[in-house]
Amino acid sequence: MAELEDEGEAEAEAPERAVPDARGQARARRPCGQVVGILRRAWRSYCGSIEVPQNPREESVLFVPVNKSIPKVRIRTKQAGELTTKRIMVAIDAWPATSKFPVGHYVRTIGEIGDIECESEVILIEHDVCIREFSLASMRCLPKVGPNGEWDPPADEVAKRVDLRTGYRVCSIDPPGCKDIDDALHVRPLGGGRVEVGVHIADVTHFVAPNDPLDEEARFRGTSVYLVQKRIDMLPKLLTTDLCSLRGNVERLAFSVLPYRPALPPFPAHAV
Repeated sequence: MAELEDEGEAEAEAPERAVPDARGQARARRPCGQVVGILRRAWRSYCGSIEVPQNPREESVLFVPVNKSIPKVRIRTKQAGELTTKRIMVAIDAWPATSKFPVGHYVRTIGEIGDIECESEVILIEHDVCIREFSLASMRCLPKVGPNGEWDPPADEVAKRVDLRTGYRVCSIDPPGCKDIDDALHVRPLGGGRVEVGVHIADVTHFVAPNDPLDEEARFRGTSVYLVQKRIDMLPKLLTTDLCSLRGNVERLAFSVLPYRPALPPFPAHAV
């Protein structure tokens, strides 16, 4: 018994081992640096409205950005009375150490506060969505079409591809009225209980060559953006709503995957 007590006392007196802090070790291994200078301020133009001044003739007014993370900006304008009902754009010029607010200047008027087109443009600008027209260089990359938009796949291109124009019932999964039908399906029995399920995606790569102006334009835009009443396309409408749209009764190029599945087990007797 004495020996057991001694061992217990020895265990009690042994110092506790420190458990290593995983987060501390990760921080120690993480690269770190120090800011040594600012080459250029990453300021841009912001959307917002004028805070109604107490004096209608006041020329120094506060601009309130729609982005709540941006502080109010003091600007000078002789149009303060006219701009209180407008969405405008303001650019920041500086933020003096003695000023509560940064100082900026008026850029342009977007539209009336509450107007759907104006507020939609504000959303797009604030989220850095490209709303300018496609460049002339990118538009020159588009294929030639007939006076009424007629276009047929080139014969040499058709010769290199599997022809799925006959013998397949291909249907779109997009809703009625959709113009950019970029995917479609078909189902075909193969016999012996096997079923072929085809997936078809519009072949954009036939029209967009790597690193050409149209490819660079699409890369810059990144994606098409859909709002309630409008959309901003990643590619020109000739492609998105016509040549790269798998519309009915017109010939289009596609990437297709034609997998099949084995015979399915019989349905239970009580299944509907």
